[in-house]
Amino acid sequence: MIDDLRNLRPAINGARGLIADEFIEVLVRDACAPPDVRVLVGYLGRSSRGGDWWRLYLTLELNHFVEFHRDDVEHCVKLVTESNPLAGNVIWLQRDAKIWHMSIRSRPETAHEFVQGNISRQYLPWAADVPAAGDGGPPPDPPSFARAC
Repeated sequence: MIDDLRNLRPAINGARGLIADEFIEVLVRDACAPPDVRVLVGYLGRSSRGGDWWRLYLTLELNHFVEFHRDDVEHCVKLVTESNPLAGNVIWLQRDAKIWHMSIRSRPETAHEFVQGNISRQYLPWAADVPAAGDGGPPPDPPSFARAC
């Protein structure tokens, strides 16, 4: 056992066996002036904006995300391991980076309120089945107008 520990000693770098974390070496160029960054954790994917825009999903439901430009990324570390394939990523963005925080919500309980009345019934054939406010009964689900990514 002691021989095993002695064999490991040459593999340990740094003073007294201390090794700086890689992300610190990348991000902290001057120990007297730590970087002014914003840290986000999530699941990385391409943005629908195209080009060098990226999306970081903040939930596994993929309904909350931020979008940012690649040039604003200071560093990224994948947290994924064999035992935790859904660990995601940690991303350090420049503090002044323009980011767009978006949430996608389904609101079927109020969607019928938007599509009601005489004009809707005249121009949207499916709206004829939607009861006017106060007529009682749950309205049918309207068709989705969401833009596909």
